Amino acid sequence: MRTVRVLTIADLHSPLSKAEGEALHEANSDCDVCFLLGDIPITELRIIKEQVKLPMCGVLGNHDIHNMLEYEQIPDCGFRTFDIAGLKVAGFPGSPKYKNDRHHVMFTQEEASSLSAELIASTDRIDVLLSHSAPYDKQADVAHSGFKAIDKFLDKHHPSVM
Repeated sequence: MRTVRVLTIADLHSPLSKAEGEALHEANSDCDVCFLLGDIPITELRIIKEQVKLPMCGVLGNHDIHNMLEYEQIPDCGFRTFDIAGLKVAGFPGSPKYKNDRHHVMFTQEEASSLSAELIASTDRIDVLLSHSAPYDKQADVAHSGFKAIDKFLDKHHPSVM
């Protein structure tokens, strides 16, 4: 398998620092692809999109705005696959639902299972799984407990990178 250099951005929750902005610019010559893993404020997403000239795709985090990647014309891998930089990428967006709020990207375990059923059933080879949340951990607090469906996906597809 060939080496792919990846710029991964997640959980900014605040404005980019000057050093982070400079690192984004440098990533254009140091990396092959950019993966966004959610919880990136829309203003920062626009800066990233402007600064990073790499192929890019991502998943939404629980604090993101629904459809914001698509609105910014960035491929959203949430519960689907996408071909980028010679890789087959799949994605799980959001977090387990820890409060009733339709504005946040959160799912019950049952919703995540249902929404990901087709992705899990796929026979495609998957190289990379992008996810805002982790695999399921029953000992973690609800917001950080991850999804059982991610475990099912990993058991079936065995991507090289998560």
